[in-house]
Amino acid sequence: MECLRAGHPEGDSCPDSLAVYRRKPAELDALIGELRSVRAQVGAQPARAEAAALESPEPRCERGGPGGRGGSPK
Repeated sequence: MECLRAGHPEGDSCPDSLAVYRRKPAELDALIGELRSVRAQVGAQPARAEAAALESPEPRCERGGPGGRGGSPK
């Protein structure tokens, strides 16, 4: 920041710093909103998966892959 380069011991007195301090809460609020949305989607997934399992009792996937250990998830 220009304040620090100009020799001020702290950047808090710099107008650029104040602008960042004023802008950051809104940016954080936006990120928190995005995280809440993702959390809601992830939180609802077990109910969706259980409903789908009731509609189609056949397993839709198996654990395993290369070297196959197959079987049902734990």
